[in-house]
Amino acid sequence: MGITLRILFVEDSDSDAGLIVSYLEMAGYTIVYDRVENPDQMRSALLKQSWDLIISDYQLKYFDATEALTICHEFSPDIPFIVISNALTEESAVGSLRAGAHDYLSKANLTRLIPVVVRELNETKIRREKRLAAIALMDSEKQYRTLFSEMKEGFALYDVIYDKAGKPVDYRFIAVNPAFERFTGQTASGLAGMTVKEVFPNIEASWLERYGNVALTTIPDRFDDYSKILDRHFEVVVYCPQSGQLASIVTDITERKRADDLLYLSKGRLTRGESVSKSGNWELHLDTGTIFGSEGAQNIYGLDNDHWNFDDIKEIPLPEYRELLDNALSQLIANGIAYDVEFKIKNQKTGQIIDIESIAEYDSKGKIIFGVIQDITVRKNIEKELVNRERKYRELANSLPVSVYETDLQGNITFANATAFNWFGYKAAQLNKGFNIIQFVIEKERPLIQERFRQLLIHDIQTNGEYTAKRKDGSQFPVLISSFAVKKDGVITGVRGTVVDLSEQKQAHSRLKNSEKTLTNLISNLPGFVYRCKVDEDWTMEYLSEGFSAITGYSVEDIMEFKNQTFNNIIHPEYRKYLWEKWQVLLADKSSLEEEYPIITKSGETRWVWERGRGIFNDEDNLIYLEGFIADITERKRAEQIQEVLYSISTAVLTTKDLGELVEIIRNQLGSLLDTRNFYVAFYDETTDMFYTPYAVDEMDNVESWPAEKSLTGYLIKQNKALLISEEEFCRLIENDEIQVVGTPAKLWLGVPLHEEEKIIGAFVVQSYDNPNAYTSNDVEMLEFISHQISLFVQRKRSEGEIKAALIKAEESDRLKTAFLATMNHELRTPLNHILGFSELILSGVMPEENKSFASSIFTSGKNLLAIIEDVFDLALAEQANVKLRLQTFRLMDQFMENKSSFDQILQSSGKAEQIRLIFKPDTHLLSMYLTVDRSKVNQVLINLFKNAVKFTNNGTIEFGYQSNEPGKLTFFIKDTGIGIPKEKQTLIFDFFRQGDDSPTRVYGGIGIGLSICQKIATILKGELSVTSEPNNGSAFYLTVPVEMADVSDPL
Repeated sequence: MGITLRILFVEDSDSDAGLIVSYLEMAGYTIVYDRVENPDQMRSALLKQSWDLIISDYQLKYFDATEALTICHEFSPDIPFIVISNALTEESAVGSLRAGAHDYLSKANLTRLIPVVVRELNETKIRREKRLAAIALMDSEKQYRTLFSEMKEGFALYDVIYDKAGKPVDYRFIAVNPAFERFTGQTASGLAGMTVKEVFPNIEASWLERYGNVALTTIPDRFDDYSKILDRHFEVVVYCPQSGQLASIVTDITERKRADDLLYLSKGRLTRGESVSKSGNWELHLDTGTIFGSEGAQNIYGLDNDHWNFDDIKEIPLPEYRELLDNALSQLIANGIAYDVEFKIKNQKTGQIIDIESIAEYDSKGKIIFGVIQDITVRKNIEKELVNRERKYRELANSLPVSVYETDLQGNITFANATAFNWFGYKAAQLNKGFNIIQFVIEKERPLIQERFRQLLIHDIQTNGEYTAKRKDGSQFPVLISSFAVKKDGVITGVRGTVVDLSEQKQAHSRLKNSEKTLTNLISNLPGFVYRCKVDEDWTMEYLSEGFSAITGYSVEDIMEFKNQTFNNIIHPEYRKYLWEKWQVLLADKSSLEEEYPIITKSGETRWVWERGRGIFNDEDNLIYLEGFIADITERKRAEQIQEVLYSISTAVLTTKDLGELVEIIRNQLGSLLDTRNFYVAFYDETTDMFYTPYAVDEMDNVESWPAEKSLTGYLIKQNKALLISEEEFCRLIENDEIQVVGTPAKLWLGVPLHEEEKIIGAFVVQSYDNPNAYTSNDVEMLEFISHQISLFVQRKRSEGEIKAALIKAEESDRLKTAFLATMNHELRTPLNHILGFSELILSGVMPEENKSFASSIFTSGKNLLAIIEDVFDLALAEQANVKLRLQTFRLMDQFMENKSSFDQILQSSGKAEQIRLIFKPDTHLLSMYLTVDRSKVNQVLINLFKNAVKFTNNGTIEFGYQSNEPGKLTFFIKDTGIGIPKEKQTLIFDFFRQGDDSPTRVYGGIGIGLSICQKIATILKGELSVTSEPNNGSAFYLTVPVEMADVSDPL
């Protein structure tokens, strides 16, 4: 080649250096070299002369390639640096390249040496030419900087500082404009070379994080934020003009924020900067017609490869520019005249039209044209913006919802927008008559605006003030006038400002005060109290409404800042830890709390409350306090408890074997609601006029029978209605000789008659020997209901003999009918008794607020009746001889989603959604398959199986899925963690009207035909229904049916 290369070897082996020199000389190079072995020698060699190439061993005795790279970058960063090592490992290669090496070779394999040297020398040449091209761009950059120095928005350009992991950690100031200096109080000279953290050590982390995201992604960002350091609000646009740099455009929006967003600044201002011009290098080899382009050129043209055909590239510029480019190229080749032309191209990837500047020179010896292209779209747009800027600002000013004005140094208005004319009723022509700013306001406020105007001119400060403005017609309205100095060459030449109409703001403020008053009155009338508290374990209260005292007995002053008590101590001890932990979980997800729990009032009474609250977070997403509402639900909870007790007693009426067992259940259940320490059921014998009691519990007496005449129980029978008799009333009845004392007198006595149809058969009584307030009128209604249930039990027991006789006579009937009657006798009476009992309570005139719960029980019982009837119809259909299959073809994914939706709804309706977790385990490989089977019958079986799983599972999980264990068959399964089925009854449960528990006192309802129907349907489908189960370990039901299966991609 005949090219002389000056090579600096960082090598402690002269033979290794000689070997490399030999390789290069064999390639035709003339080598001039020097060899260094330590850092000082290397620095001396770099200072002594310039080098074309540095070749370094990876590890030397005194230092290594990484340290050599650092020295190279310090003295001659443009010299190509190649690392050659005896031991080539991926780790050492990557480490060298990350440190800045241009390539990495093994001494054992120098076959790549020559191509690498050729490539690096060419790339060095390209980098130098790019630097020359960059100089040519400095003029346009100067114009760009001039434009941004005149911007009203702050502008800053930074170098990004990265840590070793490549993460941005700081930003070094390159340049700032005067507006940025004004915003920050810093000077450009003071900021030069400083980093953001050095200048603003307490800068908000959110700013640095957003800057870092832009540096990493090169995606522009725009945000509003508050600077605590500067006590100002800013709108910030951050973008990446080129790799390793960031630029920010900052608009001070403090006044707009402080005026509650009523003052809107010009939306037409430059809200984000245009990207800094990007460039690329290219070479056109005339002998081959091939163009080689750098990565920058590829991005501008929208091409993927680094080499292109010249004829193809000629088609990228828009047609109207091709003649211009052809002429420039011809002049360059013919006369050696370098060209600098501007034209438009269409990016081949995005289709975007881009403005391009192309500079080219011709190497006639090598017949190569070297060129630089630059995307000047931003610059072109800026030039257009400069032309239209004044017009746009005026148009924008006229469209603003605030008045904008400019004055001279005497306060005479030189410009005002259309809004100002509309507000004040003047015309533009009147400005020429010397209209002064003070004429905007009423006379008594003019000295104040004049003084502020004077201070603005003297101290160059922005002034803000509220005034009473005066229109041409004399009408007045409140305004906020903001003014600041207009400068030219650092000298104040006038004043510019805005006028904001505060009429709506003042009215809104007045409405807000009225709303606050209304809200205060509303809160005081709520059936509960509103709170705001700190998030600590004492729930330290910052605000409580007056309703707090009515519920807790404590005054607001007692609890505020826990002067005498903490709210945590009011919460029932068993719920304090639970409530705290639940709040922590909800606050982590920013969810609201809705919870019921007991509290202890000042008098020691336990009351139930319902709370709904939420966490309040600030702009930094930090939790600052809780707020919510708490209501007293004690009466509702008692009503629910009563409903549960009455339901249990109603169930016992149908399931217990004898009266003693029933009465014991009634006493135990009723004991959770009122005092049943003294309790008896007495039956009346008309023939002897005596009472006898088969069941009695009494702390004072043991009386098994007594005469009805003159007894309090006999008096109850005569009155034929419930009686609540106090000690005073009891004494009055004795004085009037209406009754006589039988046993120990009670402080309070409550009795209700027992009826059989229209006939009185006895009495049901509770009494207290020590508490005159043990029972209330509400308890009377409850005991009347229980009395009715006892009467029903007596009737049922008397009719059981007749039913038993009828069943014995019908023994010759088939088992299906017998089982049907026996089951329906049980299952129909339960909901019917509920309907009759609760209907009677509603008709008896109970408290209106209890009607809803009773009506709900009636509705639920009606639904249970309907379910029984539907099961009977399903039984009839399943028993038909000729049941036809209706085959459907459907996607298994659709079947799965339909089942999932149905099961979720069934679980929610059951009231067990909090106790049971539903798990779906489909074979995901089958989701894309299409099935052909009777879909409705499969669904009927699955829903029936799932309902059974919910019924017999109190807590735990239910699992649903499917699998294909053999071709042509699909198995659906439903597994639960419920009560399970004994081995001996796993066959019996598929018989009609049979359950795993057939006892009269069974816990779970149902007529026992669901699984029988499922078995029938499985047979119709030519499939199989099976079960595996263990008591207390749950059950698993499997429905296996023959199906036709096809993949989703197969044509159907």
